[in-house]
Amino acid sequence: QFRNKLSRQSRSLKAAVAEYKRRYGRAPPKGFDAWWKFAQENGVKMVDEFDGLMEDLAPFMEMTGEEFRARAAQVRPLDAGRIVYVY
Repeated sequence: QFRNKLSRQSRSLKAAVAEYKRRYGRAPPKGFDAWWKFAQENGVKMVDEFDGLMEDLAPFMEMTGEEFRARAAQVRPLDAGRIVYVY
């Protein structure tokens, strides 16, 4: 299964953009071309696999920009003056 999935990965930026649009119903984010260059220079093998990331971001995608900014402003004071490490 892994080899099959690996053999279906995009081999060009144009193909990766098309696959992203097909899977997620939208254009890839700003900077996708820079990410593609990084992936190619660093031997990333699974270049089309964003399902986990998209699942994690889904609740935020449902918010309007205004709602997202308001919620971010609410939590900002919680971390004022502290370094927060995310593992």
